[in-house]
Amino acid sequence: MIRTVTSDVNGVYSAPLLPIGAYSVKVEVSGFKTETRTGIVVNVADDLKINMSLQVGAITDAIESRKKSRRWKPVPPPRPPPSTAPRCGKLALNTRNYEAWSR
Repeated sequence: MIRTVTSDVNGVYSAPLLPIGAYSVKVEVSGFKTETRTGIVVNVADDLKINMSLQVGAITDAIESRKKSRRWKPVPPPRPPPSTAPRCGKLALNTRNYEAWSR
């Protein structure tokens, strides 16, 4: 279950009527580093107060990846198409000019 709540100007927030279970709280504010607290257990009639301290920084400082990425396999470069130019071995002997081929 994901529930998004917004705090007031004093930083006070509330998430009423949560079902019993284990939760994590994640706080994101522009200009501050993201803070996450895990392992919060909610029981019947609990009134929990979870205080969070934020450090100055960019929100992009934290990167989270939950999906395993596929293993990267390098792809060989494509082969060039076969040349249509005559090969040296197929030229008649009297027309072979080795000086022209070296230019």
